[in-house]
Amino acid sequence: LPGERLTLVETEAAWRRFLLALAAAGPTVLVFEDMHWADQTLLAFVEQLGATARGVPMLVVATARPELRERQPAWTGTISGAMSISVPPMHDSDIDTLYSLLLGKATLPATQRTPLIEFADGNPLYAQEYARMLLDGGLLDGVGSVGPVGGAEMPRTVQAVIANRLDLLDPA
Repeated sequence: LPGERLTLVETEAAWRRFLLALAAAGPTVLVFEDMHWADQTLLAFVEQLGATARGVPMLVVATARPELRERQPAWTGTISGAMSISVPPMHDSDIDTLYSLLLGKATLPATQRTPLIEFADGNPLYAQEYARMLLDGGLLDGVGSVGPVGGAEMPRTVQAVIANRLDLLDPA
């Protein structure tokens, strides 16, 4: 009825029915990213959706950092056919290659690549953010050497890199 509010249980049930009907109409892939930040309600919803999606062509993919397994070791335990795949950090040589690809012509000497590789700590997202910071911030000179702007040092965390990138944005 107009003006009535749906309860959380009713809302979840409606979403579940909708997604199952979508899958019944044709193959459906649902992707839930960064589930390590999800609250208990969303975790339960995704788990129940996976457990009730029998006989329909539905694939549910949920990405998360290892913290989710530490916090919820039995998560997805009720889903028949669920599998967990752990992806280890990238090797330093692969991160080095990634920097080369991201920076293009701006090839850095080994002495300047080594700290960047260490900062990335095997995480390709971190490497991408450092490369963007170097390129967007004009921190690479013409020969591909990192030159600190105004004597500033390279940020040591991804949060600091992102903050640095935000500082480079036009105030408007």
